[in-house]
Amino acid sequence: MIKMIKKLFILCMVALTIFSCCSCGRNISKKGFKNDDEDNVESLSIFSYKPDTFCPIASNNQANVNMLGLVYDGLISLNDKNVAIPNLAESWKASNDAALWTLTLQDNVSWHDGTFLTSTDVVYTINQIKKLENSVYRYNVSNIEVIEATGEKTIKFKLFKPSSNFISLLYFPIIKAGADDIDLANYKPVGTGPYKFEDRNEGNIYYLVKNEKWWGGEVKTKTIQVKMLPGGDTALYAFGSGSIDLVPADNMDWGKFVDPLETSYVQVKTPIYNFLGINHKSSLLSKSEVRKAISLVIDRDEIVDESRVGYGVSVNSPMRPEWFLSENQSADLKKDTEAAKKYLEESDWKIKDNSYHKNEDGVELSTKFSILINEENTVKENIARIIQSNLEEFGIKTEIQRVSYEEYTKRISEGNFDTFVGSMIISPDLDFSTFFCDGNIYSFSDEEMNFVMQEMNKKMGEDEIKAAYAEFINLFEQLNPVIGLFFEDSVMLYSKKITSKVEPTYFDIYRGLESLVKGVY
Repeated sequence: MIKMIKKLFILCMVALTIFSCCSCGRNISKKGFKNDDEDNVESLSIFSYKPDTFCPIASNNQANVNMLGLVYDGLISLNDKNVAIPNLAESWKASNDAALWTLTLQDNVSWHDGTFLTSTDVVYTINQIKKLENSVYRYNVSNIEVIEATGEKTIKFKLFKPSSNFISLLYFPIIKAGADDIDLANYKPVGTGPYKFEDRNEGNIYYLVKNEKWWGGEVKTKTIQVKMLPGGDTALYAFGSGSIDLVPADNMDWGKFVDPLETSYVQVKTPIYNFLGINHKSSLLSKSEVRKAISLVIDRDEIVDESRVGYGVSVNSPMRPEWFLSENQSADLKKDTEAAKKYLEESDWKIKDNSYHKNEDGVELSTKFSILINEENTVKENIARIIQSNLEEFGIKTEIQRVSYEEYTKRISEGNFDTFVGSMIISPDLDFSTFFCDGNIYSFSDEEMNFVMQEMNKKMGEDEIKAAYAEFINLFEQLNPVIGLFFEDSVMLYSKKITSKVEPTYFDIYRGLESLVKGVY
């Protein structure tokens, strides 16, 4: 009943939003709104939080990193299919074993001070990231053994280990070469991006002014005002009051903060993978038929509907179905208790007292385990409750253990759990070796899986890479090293001031902001 009420509420909200848009004289299309006014947007307001530094490779303030993405460019950008698109890097090529890479930069890219981008700037940026222990981009460069500027516009990379998707990691901002030790406290942003950073000494307001000489094309949105906010949910409140024009929201209760009838939004696909972590040291959960049965019994669509209000996509393997490397890989994720029952019964599990039992070497095993969550996380609480309900109805008993976040992370790191509800960001290079190879937190070990993961990192050529990842996905579905649940989505909210296409991505939340116009697209 609760699920049905929520679905009806969502449908009503969609209908109200469409009615509101139509009453404003807009024609709805699949891509967006349309009217006859094509004038450029003069100015917009976005937000940031009090910055730790204005150096984009050193900041750990995500709102600040998002804002600086309008000032700086990366070597590549990523689309929703996890495909690398040329940006500052015009082209690239790799050796046959994917261990050596060569990049060529775009010509005539200038910094905001009028000097030109060279390969020296790229080498400097990567070496600085390596020095910055807390950089959010540290993983991106961790596999680079040697980097060398071999010409004014060319850079060579030697990797510690082959990586067929290495190029997908190079979306981080490139900064101008400077001192060996960056003065983070007094760093002045000078990028190659569509906007120049201006501090007009107005306290908590900064300005991004269009770069007339941006190498990427015409900048249509002339000025962006950046308002520094205290933090927390204040950005949603500021958006609701009309103080800012765009705000990303991963809080699925965003309707509490804004008027849905006055707000437009677009769904943002994220690489955040939610799963049920499995302790393979468990005498019960080490059995593949038990893990397979659990996977078949869980109703993933119900979890997405209830815990994310539909903002997500059900999966088992850690690959979004939209990603180009998982195209044509369709797994049947529907709840199937009959198939689960068959898997257990074929391995001599029998129902007794409403749960499955098995006698093994004189020891009776029962299908009972605990699900660990951190108690302050209501989303994980909802997920655990649905899993518990699905399994108990089938004949598998569970106990939800609620602990503090500190205890939750401690117990996982020590391997002191049966299962836990977890989430992680899947890196764009799609290297799962730290996730499932030797020494992983799940105590999972499988020689075939290790071999498949090593081989798929060495492949070059789209067809070969796709075939390797298809093999990984198929093996994952057989072994279930963890039980995948879903990839979550967030939203970008934008005000009625903006009527043109908004196209945020997870790694570039303000993508295309420089091209917004009032009207047709």
